[in-house]
Amino acid sequence: MRKIILIPILLSVCIFGYATGSPETTSTTSTSTSSSSSTSFLTIPSQYLYYPTVNLTGFYLGGHIRFNGGIPSIIRTIFSSSSPSIPDKKVFVSGNEKIKFLVMPFKNDVNSNEITGRFENTVGNISRFLIVDRENLKTYIREQELQQSTAFSDSRLAEVGSFVGATKAVTGRVESINTTSETTTSNGKSYTSWTTKVIVSIRVLDIGKSIVDASISDITGSGYSSNNATDSRANAISDIQNLFSIAMRELYSLKIKIYKRNGDFVYIKEGLNSGIQVGQFYTSTDSKNLFKDEKTGEEFGVNETKTGVIKITKVNADYSQGEIIEGVYSIKDGNDLEENPKYTIKSDFLSASYSYNVINSSIPNLSSFSVFSGQQYYGIFLGCGLSYLSTTHLGIFSFDGSLGYSIPIIKEILYVTPVVGGSYGMGIQDNDMALSYITAQNFNSYDNPLVFGSLFSANVGLQMQIRLGTDFVIILEGGYRYGGDTTEWTVNEEKS
Repeated sequence: MRKIILIPILLSVCIFGYATGSPETTSTTSTSTSSSSSTSFLTIPSQYLYYPTVNLTGFYLGGHIRFNGGIPSIIRTIFSSSSPSIPDKKVFVSGNEKIKFLVMPFKNDVNSNEITGRFENTVGNISRFLIVDRENLKTYIREQELQQSTAFSDSRLAEVGSFVGATKAVTGRVESINTTSETTTSNGKSYTSWTTKVIVSIRVLDIGKSIVDASISDITGSGYSSNNATDSRANAISDIQNLFSIAMRELYSLKIKIYKRNGDFVYIKEGLNSGIQVGQFYTSTDSKNLFKDEKTGEEFGVNETKTGVIKITKVNADYSQGEIIEGVYSIKDGNDLEENPKYTIKSDFLSASYSYNVINSSIPNLSSFSVFSGQQYYGIFLGCGLSYLSTTHLGIFSFDGSLGYSIPIIKEILYVTPVVGGSYGMGIQDNDMALSYITAQNFNSYDNPLVFGSLFSANVGLQMQIRLGTDFVIILEGGYRYGGDTTEWTVNEEKS
């Protein structure tokens, strides 16, 4: 007695065999032909099968090991725009501080300074920044009787900044703008779409100190439009604006303190006037001095420890409320809060699981191994994956989906999660018994034929999740799986 071992080559045979079709009777063969090859299918009578009827119905028990982040985040990053990398050096901004910015005309911005204007709006929309009036720049150029290219050169930045009252400046260069079009035809009509890729490099300067706060190369934005090329260009620039906004908020990070904690909420003595907005995320840290001078008593050297994350839920002019997202046991009064514009409450996960059918009338000793990937948003998670179920003489490869909602029993430690799911796949029987029948039908098959059949199932279950930190989860699951009867099994062979 031996078990089926599923390999990628076998999977491709299974999918091809099922997709091409099955005969309607057990005594004939069905043949699909082409100019170069033909594929034959033969349905096997029940008396020649180890499992004439396969049904996945039954109770199951299993366990999962789940990793948050990691591979799913990497895959998602590859296929999406990512915010530019900011140097480790940050400029922390207090709640009531405003930084006055001068946005210089971008080099190669030939379309009436369109990109310069859009970036100026981006900086101006961040409440901790103020933008100098463009009229002041025009006045400066007239009074100095300078060409624009000379007036806005790096060598004159300090003079320009002093004249207009700016302490910081943004300079940039448009590296490239590339628009392509594609025309397709459907039902006799032609449709054209446009895709634009814009690449911009930017420097952020401290005018007074004559130093570079950040230099960001090759920020790339992509835009698409089915209307015209102008819209696709505008969308690409908007993509860059969003990435730049995140980078600026991270570079000039707003830093405030927790005034008071009450349960799962914290209260902050800063509000709209300080640039705090509903929906922002802040990382909470606990700062401690590392050393103390024995003679003077002076403390120095600071060690910051992350205590959690909060999300701003309510904002008034000079007061804010935040909900604790992470760190329900560690966040406390007086913790520092640093804005975290890259934080997302969505959590990617990758899990591996093993389950065993404890009761099943048609298939004894059925076990399952699965690999799942998905995303959790607050308590709701949605995942999909691949499973391989096996017992003696039978293997089942399936595509699965799962939906659940995690209910906290002990926050950040223990959760109960009801789940529902479904699967569709292919069963493969190891069928030595069918050799005599196949030979009698004059069907040219392999010496050790494999017999295929399609299966489906739906399941409901209950998980107990034990979270070990933020990235590792152990899950125990029990539930009930229902599946329809699979009674038609076929053997196939492709020959040239």
